[in-house]
Amino acid sequence: EPAGLAQKYSSPSLGWEILYPRSWVVNPEAGERGVVFQAGDGEAIKLLMVENLEKQELGAWLAQHYPEAQVSSWTSNKVSLAGFATQDGRTIYLVSGTNIFALSYTPPAEPPRYLRTLEMMANSLAIRE
Repeated sequence: EPAGLAQKYSSPSLGWEILYPRSWVVNPEAGERGVVFQAGDGEAIKLLMVENLEKQELGAWLAQHYPEAQVSSWTSNKVSLAGFATQDGRTIYLVSGTNIFALSYTPPAEPPRYLRTLEMMANSLAIRE
């Protein structure tokens, strides 16, 4: 939590946590599987946890569920969750066991202002047992 600019959001029942900008508003979605982190200017980053019951590798899962996604290679975040980022850097997918986490940022205008924030959040996503 560098310089007090970030704070932790956690889902104790699902066992994950993530850092987000302290000044942003958190809007959990039903069932704790999704949460929207919203900046004061209205832009937002969404985290969605999806079950991967078939235990597909991430590349195969993406090809089945998001065939239009153009991903670049990305090995892991700072706590060793494997994943991929889209080529435009606006969506990052991470895998933990039978769960896939998608962090997405869809800016309303160009240029996108929060790509570094998205990266920081993806790097901080951790699974707690």
